[in-house]
Amino acid sequence: MNLSCPPSKSLPGLLLAFLFWLAAFPVGAAEEAKPVRLFILSGQSNMAKLDETATFIPAIEKAFPESENVYVKVAKGGEPIRSWLAEWKDAEGKGYAPGKNGQFFTQIQERSKNKLKDLPAPKSVAFVWMQGEADAKEHGAVYERSLNDLLALLQKEFGREDVVFVLGRLNNFKKKAERKDWETVRQAQVAFADSRELSDWVDLDEFAGRGLHYREEAYRELGQRFADKTILLLQKNEK
Repeated sequence: MNLSCPPSKSLPGLLLAFLFWLAAFPVGAAEEAKPVRLFILSGQSNMAKLDETATFIPAIEKAFPESENVYVKVAKGGEPIRSWLAEWKDAEGKGYAPGKNGQFFTQIQERSKNKLKDLPAPKSVAFVWMQGEADAKEHGAVYERSLNDLLALLQKEFGREDVVFVLGRLNNFKKKAERKDWETVRQAQVAFADSRELSDWVDLDEFAGRGLHYREEAYRELGQRFADKTILLLQKNEK
């Protein structure tokens, strides 16, 4: 059996043909790109203190192993919701801190675009929110409206109505007198979350022992609860 190259095709010629074939049909070209899922975590100090790598991200990765899961986090202690809403107004129609309002939503936009720039459009977008302590001082009356405004911004930014929105309800803080709108914000959070099928809230009352902030193990549990709610809503939306 003669295994030599045919006279009409030299070895260099065959090599060039093979290289041309590789360029035209790269390895893996037939494989479809993984679907992309975007997860945004945002809020004030209790979100900043949450280590998403401890429980939240592992739970998401386990639930959606077939996806390219992208994570964006923008959180800072002591910030009111107007730091995410450039057009925020109080109950009397007055705005505060022009130029500062909306700065964290701008960060969400920039970080999301940077992480998604080389990827397909996301299959899903989930927003996880832990905030409200700052607004419980005096702006509880407009908190539910503010949450709806934040959702509308997310829907516009990502061009989709089915943004999943999970929030942590403020715990049953014992020193409510220090923040007169504490119960108003708690009620607003539940009312907002219950108003649409793709939103839900996480009960944190058992974490109230340390007041505004939690113990380390509580943050691990918080991350797990956020993940569980987020996964359920995403799966519900895709049935």
